[in-house]
Amino acid sequence: MKQKIITNTIIFIFVMAFVLTFKAIFGSDNVLIGITTITATLMLMQRDFTGDLLKNTLKFIGINLLMGVGTFIAANNMWLAIPINFAVVFTFSYVFTYNLRQPLYFPFGLQYLFLLSSPVSTDKLGLRLIAL
Repeated sequence: MKQKIITNTIIFIFVMAFVLTFKAIFGSDNVLIGITTITATLMLMQRDFTGDLLKNTLKFIGINLLMGVGTFIAANNMWLAIPINFAVVFTFSYVFTYNLRQPLYFPFGLQYLFLLSSPVSTDKLGLRLIAL
């Protein structure tokens, strides 16, 4: 019991330090990306992605950039929002539900909803994509 409390406290301190550092680097417009990144990281720690490290890294980067561009377009064009939202959600749901025992789509869905709820202007899009 004591070891679990110590472990959880260390994880909490690390999470808070990561989010505060992320906010300092990328600004308050992108702090939700930091929160969902640490959430995804904690969920992904239970899996082994080292088998094809480059492929998996590129897949995560590609999905994040797709979400960033998709939310930017959807926030600026109401008519394109429906097909873009469908395509983006379908893509990350399809990619991350290959293992139904513990699907990984949840942190990415959460991140997509956060991105939709806090759109950025064109001049801040580059920083958002770098944060992703």
